[in-house]
Amino acid sequence: QATHGLKSGALVDSVVRGSAAQVAGFLTGDIVLSFDGEVLGGSRTLDDLVALASPQQEVVVAIDRAGEKIELVVTLGSSIE
Repeated sequence: QATHGLKSGALVDSVVRGSAAQVAGFLTGDIVLSFDGEVLGGSRTLDDLVALASPQQEVVVAIDRAGEKIELVVTLGSSIE
């Protein structure tokens, strides 16, 4: 997980067509700051937090997009995407 100059976060390096991420509005270059209220950083990685979530669960994901903080609502798929 790249931090792109930030203290915490995960860089979105690609978005799979038809994925939950694309449906929610993620773009390549977005930086995920938090997932379902849990701030990324330290031992909390995005992969870990997604793995703990339930399929079809709706979560709020805070991102940094070109310096602007945005919150996206994501309905998770049936597998890690």
